[in-house]
This record gives sequence, structure tokens and C-alpha cells, in this order.
Amino acid sequence: MTGRDILTHAGTVSHDDALRKAGEEYEAYRQRTLNEPSPVEQHFVEAVEEAKRIEHQRKRVPGKEGK
Repeated sequence: MTGRDILTHAGTVSHDDALRKAGEEYEAYRQRTLNEPSPVEQHFVEAVEEAKRIEHQRKRVPGKEGK
């Protein structure tokens, strides 16, 4: 159908070896992402930074102080 060859044998990696490798890779991934912020946390940080930027710009607008 796709023109690619189909495997005609079981392969060279045992089921147990494949599960062990998958577990090791997942643990390495988990360790890398453990301290990264979640998408919600990242959005919150960006919103706070944007609010600070807007507040800073408001303070710089001439003629708006004391009104």
C-alpha cells in the first residue's frame, strides 16, 4: 500500500529489553521536565510580565500623574 517493505521477522530486540528501554527513556524525560513550568504556569508568568510592562508604560505617560 505505501510501497515500503514489511518486516518478515520478529526483530532483534526482546520485549523485556524494549520495556526496559522505554522505562529508562521516560524517566530521563520526567527528570528533564520536572522543574519546567506547566503551560498554565508559563501563561501566568507571561501575564504578570505583561501587566508589569503595562503598569510601567502608564507611569511614563506625561500629564497623567496626580489626576
